[in-house]
Amino acid sequence: MKQISIAIFVMAWIAMSTIKAQTTDTSVANAINHAFAPLEKNRVPHGILLDYGFDFTNLNKYNGVNTSGDHINPALYRDIYTTIVSSAIQSGVSGIQNPKGEYNKWKNLQQQKTAVNTNTNTHIVLSGLYFKFSKIRTNALSQGDIRVINNSTQYDDAYSGGVWQNPYETKNAVAYKK
Repeated sequence: MKQISIAIFVMAWIAMSTIKAQTTDTSVANAINHAFAPLEKNRVPHGILLDYGFDFTNLNKYNGVNTSGDHINPALYRDIYTTIVSSAIQSGVSGIQNPKGEYNKWKNLQQQKTAVNTNTNTHIVLSGLYFKFSKIRTNALSQGDIRVINNSTQYDDAYSGGVWQNPYETKNAVAYKK
């Protein structure tokens, strides 16, 4: 009887651990969504707001100026792409898909290239990204182009004389991997 009780306890503990492991903590996402909720999302150029997302890497390094640093390793490419994806402030942003799906697509093409060209280097599989994204200008608040409301917990669009004030600057993210 004691062995059955122990077995039931162990199974219940495993079941509860599995349920807990499947629970996603959304507190950070909820806080970010709350902070940017009042903004008119359709006014964010290109639908990507860097301030809204998570910085997995510094996108300012990958601005489209031709440097040897444009060619990067797959891990850094993933970080750049994930930063862009997490910064999409509205759904349906052109060119954005699940980062894992994008990586798997590149990996499959690499494997196909390897299978076809085992003894030659006649093909190279490149994957590149080019996105325009926005960020809130550093002087936007002091110039009255954006407002902070609700005890400094939320950003809101600013209007002057009924005219919307643009707080955003647009930048580029460019990178490729082979």
